[in-house]
Amino acid sequence: MNIEILVKRSRIPIVLFAGILIMAVFLFLIIHDDGAMPFFYYMPLYIVLLGYGVLLTVFSFLDYMKTLFDKNAKLILSETGLDDNLSILSCGPIPWSGISGISLLKIKRFNSYYIVVKLFENNKYLKKKNFLIRYILKKYIKIYGGMVVISEKRIAYNIQKLKQEIMERGIPNV
Repeated sequence: MNIEILVKRSRIPIVLFAGILIMAVFLFLIIHDDGAMPFFYYMPLYIVLLGYGVLLTVFSFLDYMKTLFDKNAKLILSETGLDDNLSILSCGPIPWSGISGISLLKIKRFNSYYIVVKLFENNKYLKKKNFLIRYILKKYIKIYGGMVVISEKRIAYNIQKLKQEIMERGIPNV
């Protein structure tokens, strides 16, 4: 029996707004530099942080557009495995035999729960991605312990029930 969990299309893109705000602040600082301090003190920092804001904005914009307009943006639990297609960081189809464990994390900073799916062969899925997404997924592995991270705010489904559905398929609870 397949279970299709749709992406929550009504979520507010907070990261997109944060990226736009970061870009606006550092663009303002670059434009309104009064020259009181030598150029080499602040301008390179402003430019780097503006670049960070641009990357954050573009990346979160693309992810939000996928959320809004991709009709296949969903998580599917099937007899063969888990098919993650919720965001641009998704790993695609993963067989149940490739999953080493699952955990439920509460992140106090964001006040939400996350399901982290740990894989036996992370590199198998990483090599299919471009360098920027690979970098972010490696950060996920380092921070969360797995590269498949599902937020309760991203899906239109109860996170506790989702964890139970995955565990019923024989996945160990870590």
